[in-house]
Amino acid sequence: MKQAPQLRPRDIIRHIAKLKELRLLGAVFQDFAETAPRADIDFRYNKWSLYTRLIHLLYVPLYTTIISRHFAEFYYVDLFAGSGIGILELEGDSAHIRDRVEIPIGGSPLIAMCFAAKKQFSGFFLVENDRKRAFLLKKRIEKFSEIASQESLRQKYSLPCSPLAQQVDPQRDVRFFDEANRAVDKIMRYLEERHEELFSKNQKKGVHAYVFIDPEGMELKRKSLDRILKSNVRTDILEIFNTYGVAMQAHRVLRGKYGGETLNEFLGEGWMEFVSRKAEEYGKKPQDLTLRELAEILTEYRKRTYEQAGRKVLKISIRLDVPGQARCFDMFISSKWTRGGNPYFNAFQSISWYIETAGKSRYQLVDEFVHYVCTGKLHGLLEHLVENPEEVMQKYNTMKRYGEKMIE
Repeated sequence: MKQAPQLRPRDIIRHIAKLKELRLLGAVFQDFAETAPRADIDFRYNKWSLYTRLIHLLYVPLYTTIISRHFAEFYYVDLFAGSGIGILELEGDSAHIRDRVEIPIGGSPLIAMCFAAKKQFSGFFLVENDRKRAFLLKKRIEKFSEIASQESLRQKYSLPCSPLAQQVDPQRDVRFFDEANRAVDKIMRYLEERHEELFSKNQKKGVHAYVFIDPEGMELKRKSLDRILKSNVRTDILEIFNTYGVAMQAHRVLRGKYGGETLNEFLGEGWMEFVSRKAEEYGKKPQDLTLRELAEILTEYRKRTYEQAGRKVLKISIRLDVPGQARCFDMFISSKWTRGGNPYFNAFQSISWYIETAGKSRYQLVDEFVHYVCTGKLHGLLEHLVENPEEVMQKYNTMKRYGEKMIE
């Protein structure tokens, strides 16, 4: 296998400037009755939704650039695709930016189609269980393909995407499914069969997949995740983990208020034993652990799930300062170990560190995401990050070298 291309973290960081294009991508559908935003159906996005979409937006071109060199085909799998867009709600200090406080934003499947680099995904597997969202998703993918394939329409709507987006044919390239846990086995069987078919033709290059997992709660069962992790088809996975919701459920289970079946299905049956061992380290009984302690323990348990499958894992933790509460979520990026040790993970680590720590208050930069999406103008800390990526990386590496506190 050829050596992976030299990765430049500064280029990944500079891609943050593309965040404003999510608004243009969401606006494409407003002129058409069948695809217009629906406040009663579309997901509501907040500033944290923008953060997770940013990581996704940065990962897609990186993934397609690298994987296209080493695999014959590579696919995008979105297990909770939604309706294709979300509606960004402005709140607090952000509400003054625009007269209208709800803005359509391009969602995860459209990000994958728009921001592929070097080569487009070989196909897209989009899963959405809600019938109304699934209907809108299909209509919007069709409309997106129609606009992307015609230069006059691309210019009219200022469609923000790479030329590769023109290649997406919904009839040929996109498959829709209605429930994640049923869909996983069907998708993986297709990928495995295709993988074997390519190898049998002596191509010596098989199939890869990028799996994006952003559920509302604990819908994806552990056996479905294991089905992906144990497949002979290699995958990169980006999972948004509802740490607070999982910890709250565990807190109630451990205190005897709820049964443990839902968590057993979601985490795997070993979670309670793991919590008990960790509680001993805290000098506590499991039922006496705080929500914050449970959140950290269960996040570690999820991380080990990936590591035990032979994967390198980057955990980006978001810990919100809500008095008296343990509001938090985590993003897990995982991939099979590469010969070079997955060096691009460092770029994402430095980005997440800067987003949390830069500014007078934690996550000040996340508020600037909202301002940037609404106005299209870089300013303040966000402008500094995009214009001076080397400085940010240097500061991050210095902190890492001397052991100062960072995001794990």
